[in-house]
Amino acid sequence: MVAMTDGLDENRTNGKFDLSKWKARMNAMNTAEIRKAVADGVADGTIVANKMLDEPESPQWGGVLTKGMLDQMASYAKNIFPTLSMGVTHGAPGFKWRSGERYKVLDWVGVQYVYNYNNGNVTGWRDEVLNFAKANGVTPAFSLNILNGGVRDQTGAWDCPNSGGKGTRSTYCRMTADQVSTYGKAAGPYGCVMLMWRYDDAFMAKSANVTAFKSVASLLSSKPRRSCRRP
Repeated sequence: MVAMTDGLDENRTNGKFDLSKWKARMNAMNTAEIRKAVADGVADGTIVANKMLDEPESPQWGGVLTKGMLDQMASYAKNIFPTLSMGVTHGAPGFKWRSGERYKVLDWVGVQYVYNYNNGNVTGWRDEVLNFAKANGVTPAFSLNILNGGVRDQTGAWDCPNSGGKGTRSTYCRMTADQVSTYGKAAGPYGCVMLMWRYDDAFMAKSANVTAFKSVASLLSSKPRRSCRRP
C-alpha cells in the first residue's frame, strides 16, 4: 500500500486541510515514468491501494474535510492513476465520522482495531465496520494497532502487566501474541488487506509474535484474493 500524499503539515494551511496543496502533491506524481510504474505494480499485484489521507476525523485537519471532498480527491487521483484504488484510514471508531454522509467514489476505507474500543469484542467491531462499508459502497481494509492496541494500563504504575509490553505513550500497551492472532483472524478475511501499526524490531522478532503473524498469514493466504476497488 502506498501513501502518495500522506502527511499532516504538508497538506495544511493555517491548521486546516488545504485541497490545493494536496492536489499540488498529487500533480507531482503525474509523470509518464511514475504512471507506468504504478500501472505495472497494480497489474502484477505489487501495489494494492493508495492511502490519500490518514484519519480525516481528526481535529488536526481543521474540521473542513467531508466525505464529498474525499470523493473529489479520489476522482482527481483516479484521473492520474485509473487502475489504482483510492482510500483513507481511520482509528477504531473513526468510521462513524460524518455518519449522515455517504461515499460515492472512494474505493476503500481502512479501520484500525484497539482493545479498549469495545473491551476486546473484535467481532462486534468488525461487523459494525462491515455494515458501514456496505452502506457507503466501499471495500473495508482492516488493521491492528499492535503497539498501542492492547489492554491499556490506567491504574498505578505504567508497566502493562499481562500484555505484550509498554506501548509508545503513557498508559498504552502492546498486543499479546494471542491477541494478534485472534484479532487478525477475526477481521482479516473480511477485508481487502490486513495491516499493522507499526513496524518495531523487538515486537517483530519475538518468537511468539512471529508465530502469530504466520498463523494469520496462513489463514489469509487460503482465502480468495479481494480487490480494494469499490465493489
